[in-house]
Amino acid sequence: MIVLRALLLAEKKSERDAIQKVYNDHRNEFDYDITFMEQYGHLLTLKLPSEIDEEQKQWKWENLPFHPSQYEGWEYKVIGNERARKIFSSIKEEIRSGKYDFIIHAGDSDQEGELLINIVINKIGTNLPVFRFWTNSQVEEDILKALKNMENDRTTKRLVDLYCAAQTRQHIDYLIGMNLSEASSLKMMGRVSVGRVKTPVCKIVYQREKEIQNFKPSTSYELESIYDERFKGVLISEDSEETNKHVRFKDMQELGEFIKKLDDEKARVKTVEKKNIKQNAPELYTLSSLQIEASQKYGYDGDRVLNIVQSLYEKKICSYPRTSCCYLGSNMDFYGMIKATSYIDALQPFVKKITDTDIDMVKKNKKYINDKAMEKEGHYALSPTGEIPNLDSLSKEEVEILTMIYSRFLAIFLPPLVHEKTQIITENNGFEFRSSGKILLDKGYTELLVKKEEDVILPDVKEGDIVHVKGFHGAEKTTVCPKRYTNGELLAVMEKPAKFLYDKSFGSLKDDLRLGTVATRAGILKQLIEKDKYLEEKKGKGKAALIHPTPMLMQIMERLEDRDICRVDMSGALEVNLGKIRTGEMNYKTFEAETWLYIQSMIEDIKTSKIKPLQRASNIVCDCPKPGCSGSLVEGKKGYFCSEWKNGCQSRLFKEILGAKITPADIKKMAEGGTIKKKLKKGDKSWEQELFINEDNLSIEFKKKENQSTNLDCPKCHNAKLFMTDWVCKCPSCDFQVFRKICGTTLSENVIQELFEKGFYKKELSFISKKGNKFKAKLIYNPNQNKIEFDFD
Repeated sequence: MIVLRALLLAEKKSERDAIQKVYNDHRNEFDYDITFMEQYGHLLTLKLPSEIDEEQKQWKWENLPFHPSQYEGWEYKVIGNERARKIFSSIKEEIRSGKYDFIIHAGDSDQEGELLINIVINKIGTNLPVFRFWTNSQVEEDILKALKNMENDRTTKRLVDLYCAAQTRQHIDYLIGMNLSEASSLKMMGRVSVGRVKTPVCKIVYQREKEIQNFKPSTSYELESIYDERFKGVLISEDSEETNKHVRFKDMQELGEFIKKLDDEKARVKTVEKKNIKQNAPELYTLSSLQIEASQKYGYDGDRVLNIVQSLYEKKICSYPRTSCCYLGSNMDFYGMIKATSYIDALQPFVKKITDTDIDMVKKNKKYINDKAMEKEGHYALSPTGEIPNLDSLSKEEVEILTMIYSRFLAIFLPPLVHEKTQIITENNGFEFRSSGKILLDKGYTELLVKKEEDVILPDVKEGDIVHVKGFHGAEKTTVCPKRYTNGELLAVMEKPAKFLYDKSFGSLKDDLRLGTVATRAGILKQLIEKDKYLEEKKGKGKAALIHPTPMLMQIMERLEDRDICRVDMSGALEVNLGKIRTGEMNYKTFEAETWLYIQSMIEDIKTSKIKPLQRASNIVCDCPKPGCSGSLVEGKKGYFCSEWKNGCQSRLFKEILGAKITPADIKKMAEGGTIKKKLKKGDKSWEQELFINEDNLSIEFKKKENQSTNLDCPKCHNAKLFMTDWVCKCPSCDFQVFRKICGTTLSENVIQELFEKGFYKKELSFISKKGNKFKAKLIYNPNQNKIEFDFD
């Protein structure tokens, strides 16, 4: 009997090991042998233009536009490290060995996974059939099922379309990045990195920064009617287009004039509406929604969250991380999944509450269960796998993220949150005031997913009742300055960027609009921060750092203005069309050809436009410390000044303070909120001093030490304890003070206490004279002159 032989290629070692174990455990169920290998993720990348054509090494307009089809087509190379080269060589040797009858493609079950394995197989070249292993589950049953139900990767339309979409995305991003980066760099006479996804993201951050810089607060007023019955209402609009909106007055005078139209004694209850509102647990986590919440809760950036979930996935206790699906399948092992969550102590009480009825209800709930959507996505929502977690083997971060995923999963089996909501409309001389109340009836799932709830209790009134006006109040409403984005908030913007569309007539496209994919977004932000240096993270008030644009990004965005490459519209439209290729609705060749013409027109637009060169300063020190300023501190001859001085920024800091040199590194540290220590000198005195930048008046100032409390009773008033500064001991209740720093030596509290109690200190101490000579002496306390003096006898 001839036994067939297969070569299985997985993306990562952990995935290879999981499949190999299941295969070995069920070896007698297969009629073929498998050799297992893994790729180590990305092995290949597209060659740079300069690697395809030597002429492309020099950037010049004559070399644009560049397209690999002008040469020998799209060419790949092994990424530049020895490990990747060895792995690729080993795979190549195996494929060309002649030992195998077919190849098993076991890449991740998504678009990226379809691409990564196939480009390796295609570069090596082979006529062997390729069959697709399709599951991202680490559960034995799912892996076994996938091994027994493989499809032909070269003829199955769903897989062919997926590969075409993945390759088209790679081609389009390459053409945009290579051509428009070079065109922008040539025009601006400096390095400019442009990308289909990252440039619109940069534009969004830039726009927010401009909003902050240009923000001017405005105040308006809402009118509240206060009733003796212990509730209040807010005046609402009677305009048919603005019905139920709060009326705003521009100032208190206008509000006061309006009050004259009202009865200041009574109002009538026009309507009373009461209804119970049930709210089910939120939908299950996708990678994006988890990244957003983990940023808010723990301050983790998107890339960190992805790495944590990847680790949990490799430990087989969490489902596949790179998922954009928020559903589960109706045939999943909910009992096993729920049991797995009980190994987290805090979740045990909730697991005990879940009944068979609860599970059956969830299976019928389309908010959580959708077999068609799950099949379309190729993944399901982040959830337990049913494997028992070993919490002792997990890091603190892994436990935190695992608990978030397990809690969100458990919550769907818990009762809904129930409120009784009440709305009362009162009428006063024809004008309506609305009062809203809320009473919590059942915490439901929020006992697990904690949510702050406060009751707002309204009186028990009915239609037609008269309520008594106690008075009117103008509630001040001041606009708040926009806030900078956190990493998580930017990921949320990339997930739903429709509000940033320039063309508001996008119609149904708004719902499908995305910037990047769930698998790529965190990496794009990381690149913008670490490689391109267009964004930077700075500590904010919360746990998550805030994203700031760098001065270089501000310059680039000012020059690119509102070109298509900066717009959500272009990137989102391309993303939607890539989705159509994935589902077979669009031909990839037609799409690539149309996009190539579009890229050429954008190159020509940049080339012929009046874009100024970048302003480059080799003496840039750091960002300007003035709040809201987008400039940089630049080193001058005598000090440091802001590059935005022409636009009114007055930041100016000197290079020397009382004999101490202030270096660029010192300025950078202070501008980022730190302090520095310098030895200062004034006349014959010298001392160590902490310095910091005061953002209010943009100057370098002394950091004052907090006064140190003592147990010393004031020898003059006897009413208080003395406190100490660096130089003196002082009384807070009277004018008593005595110097504690004498000839370079600072006296301790114990020394001063002994001087007060005995009048002398028995041990000799070391001192330095004004001329710099060292000497030793004893001390005495002279209460008549209130001085500590030397005793040389």
